[in-house]
Amino acid sequence: MDKAIGRGYGKLILFGEQFVVHGVPGIATGIDKYFQIEMEKIEENDIIIEDNVFYNETAQFSKDPEHIKCTTIRPFIDHFKINNVKSTFSGNLEKKGMGMSAAYAVATIRAANELFSLGLDDKEVNKWAYECEKVPHGNPSGIDNTCATYGKTIWFEKNMSGGENKIELFSLKKPLLLVIGNTCKSASTGELVAGVTKLKESDPDKYDPIFEDAKQIVVEAKQALESGDLEMIGELMNNNQALLREIGVSCDELEDLIEIALEKGALGAKLSGAGGGGIMFALAKNTDVQEEIAKAFEKEGYKAVKIVVGGVE
Repeated sequence: MDKAIGRGYGKLILFGEQFVVHGVPGIATGIDKYFQIEMEKIEENDIIIEDNVFYNETAQFSKDPEHIKCTTIRPFIDHFKINNVKSTFSGNLEKKGMGMSAAYAVATIRAANELFSLGLDDKEVNKWAYECEKVPHGNPSGIDNTCATYGKTIWFEKNMSGGENKIELFSLKKPLLLVIGNTCKSASTGELVAGVTKLKESDPDKYDPIFEDAKQIVVEAKQALESGDLEMIGELMNNNQALLREIGVSCDELEDLIEIALEKGALGAKLSGAGGGGIMFALAKNTDVQEEIAKAFEKEGYKAVKIVVGGVE
């Protein structure tokens, strides 16, 4: 075999982002946006990464060892002594807020797994993707790589003792009609996570109750998702967003998108991911409202992506 293809899925965190790093459960889902790599064997003693889709650049391990596309996958590459390959990107994943680095890692691992017959199952793919995620994000929750690997809706709990994380796949009673609003503003996930940790440690009397409230919201959200209670899901989204404001990870652009969505009839709206920019999403009760929200985002200069999550798993 001289070529192989690997795919990693985009993700959307529905409930619990930021809080999951500290052991609070989270709910996230893989989406139908993906990152794909075609990996082929080459004669050069090198690893060449060709991106003509997202950033229009080429990186090489020999010439650009500190490039993010090289450093991100290095834990996996070094361990399995992968070399003499070229990776070519494709896919339809948004560049920000949908777990691109995790999807990139999973796609790389899966392509190499097939090309070199490494024999890795999904659990091992997920493990190595998490090791890769540590490079750009420091102390990631593990949600992004899990969604990138499985492409399903998951209940997630980080093992704070360093052992295996708790991951449970589950199905939604009803599909969720969502509109993703992209602020097109970048923020460092690592810095935001570190900032929340510093806040929590500096004033536990203030922030511990917030984290307890976040946990209760996630528990109730799973029940609402499994029962198909869209009104409750929307209310819990809004409550979750209120807590994210309190820990300082929202921003003006996210708040603008949330306000627009709610004015156009969204059942709920909240940021997704680390915050500070990136994306948010809104829940619509029907396709007409979904379209109205998307048009309103675009009218104000934001990028909108309509997706359907769940119901067909």
